[in-house]
Amino acid sequence: MFVGSQVVGAKIVTNSKAPGAQCFGLVTMSTSEEAAKCISHLHRTELHGRTITVDRVTEIPLFILIAS
Repeated sequence: MFVGSQVVGAKIVTNSKAPGAQCFGLVTMSTSEEAAKCISHLHRTELHGRTITVDRVTEIPLFILIAS
């Protein structure tokens, strides 16, 4: 992410059978301040030709909890 930032955990979820093969990731940072810095630097930036959205999770989808 950034020099000095510490990622505590990450999970990438994909569905290759869905149209457009959309995916998303859940990243846990070591502090709320580091998370806020990453959000402010990465939100609405381009990754592999696509604009990404980076935001705080308000709820975790049920299938993530089941698959964990």
